[in-house]
Amino acid sequence: MNPVILLGLGLAAAGSEPREVSLEQALELSRAGNPRVLVAERGVDAAAASSRQVRSYLLPTVSIEGNALWWDSASEVSLFSEDPCADLDEFLQETCEAMIGDFAEPMLLRSAATQQLRVTAVQPLTGLYGITQGWSARRALEEAALAELDATRSQVSVQLVQAWFDALELVKLEAVAAQALEALALHQARATAFFEAGMIGRSELLQLQVASSQTRLDHERALVGVELTRRRLALVAGADEPVLAPLEPSLDPLPDLVLGERSLAQLRLGAPQLRALQSQADAARANHRRLQAERIPQLAALAAYEQNWGLGELSVPESWFMGLGLEWEVWAWGRKHYAAQEAAAQLAQADAGVQALRSGVLLQAQAALAEAQLARQAHESSHAITEHAAENLRILRARFEAHTATAADLLQAETLHTKAATAEIGSAIDYLVAIAMLQDILGLPVQPLRGLALSDASLLERSP
Repeated sequence: MNPVILLGLGLAAAGSEPREVSLEQALELSRAGNPRVLVAERGVDAAAASSRQVRSYLLPTVSIEGNALWWDSASEVSLFSEDPCADLDEFLQETCEAMIGDFAEPMLLRSAATQQLRVTAVQPLTGLYGITQGWSARRALEEAALAELDATRSQVSVQLVQAWFDALELVKLEAVAAQALEALALHQARATAFFEAGMIGRSELLQLQVASSQTRLDHERALVGVELTRRRLALVAGADEPVLAPLEPSLDPLPDLVLGERSLAQLRLGAPQLRALQSQADAARANHRRLQAERIPQLAALAAYEQNWGLGELSVPESWFMGLGLEWEVWAWGRKHYAAQEAAAQLAQADAGVQALRSGVLLQAQAALAEAQLARQAHESSHAITEHAAENLRILRARFEAHTATAADLLQAETLHTKAATAEIGSAIDYLVAIAMLQDILGLPVQPLRGLALSDASLLERSP
């Protein structure tokens, strides 16, 4: 058996009855289940956590240190190696002993078990400006991550639209092939009867048989293509099912596409890629200010409380202090200077990238708009050609049955009609996919079946 047929039968046997989904349902599935979207969402979570981490440096840092130690023995020291009053007479000896008192006994320096507890609080003062700028940079990166998430969702939506319409196109083409196969089977049956009656030659019968075999093979390939595109649709959508089938919409008439040049130029500013790059430029600007702020002396407020146990008679059991601390890196061989230069270069690079992307997005949008308009014109033209080809096929069928046309004429009419119907389906799909790409570029919701209608006049009405 043909390998294509075997593959089709294997896929059909392995898969279950596919669930039909509309384009809106498939888009909703992709926004929640596509792996690329899930990865981008985790990136947003990481950027938000990083922003909150830097923000925490604005508040005092409180730390607690403590220890509990057990030594091999207590530590003591005697101020006198022997009794200093031993050689004195009785009167002086009593006076000496009274003066020395407890100093004659060994002094405890450390107990066998000691404990310490220290609580420290540090609040930056002059460093608050640099921390604020660092926080601004992280918040800008968070905004960039959100814009990149929007861009990823939009790109995945375009992929989903392409996969959905590919599956739909294969279904329609399979239907066209099936209709052509059925028509050829009827023509072949009539031609066989005509041949047996001696009304046509064997060559005409053979032409119909060859065309029927080729059409049957095309139909089998279309069946396999339908199964594969349905599996790809389920994969892009991130669905739990292995196969999804597009729920056929009404494509007559096609949705409108009206977009003026001024509206196009204005809408492109909301493109997610442009928003992401603009946020990255804002982050670079804030980071440059942060590095500049690190050049000044860093002043911080300090406070500490300490408690000691078992450290002997010379230690202070409890103490605390508060004050100011100053740190100023006076010379480090230009380290901070070059770091600021690097940040300035990155800022200039980001600003240049924003300007270039603005022009690039506008060019991409104009190209997508032109492609959609050409696809719409091609669809209108192919629709008229399909109607003419269908009428021509009807006439040729009648002439073939009346023995006034040959099998070659009939096959040519069948081929023209099939090509016209295929071109009409393809141009409609191209038009809708171009609308989806235009919506993606402009940062609009990807909903090609709803079209896109926004003239320059309506843009002026919406503006304040």
